[in-house]
Amino acid sequence: LFIEYIPDNVLNCKPDFWKTLKYKKDKITYYVYLIENLDDEVFHLSALQDMNRIPIDIADDVATMGKSPHQNDRMTLKLNKNN
Repeated sequence: LFIEYIPDNVLNCKPDFWKTLKYKKDKITYYVYLIENLDDEVFHLSALQDMNRIPIDIADDVATMGKSPHQNDRMTLKLNKNN
């Protein structure tokens, strides 16, 4: 999951729980985010583009983030396509 930027107000978790990896392509830095809870379970961030559930492969602004009702270990990212 490559996302160029996630606003601080979207991240509802302590910074210590976030593992960040950088990925550079064409002079643009993308970030891979994995989040762990106190039980050391890994919560995967799943990015969905529009309603077609197409994984994003370009940098997009993240508007909101919420728990997915379908999977307990999956977070749903809603993208802001207006910028």
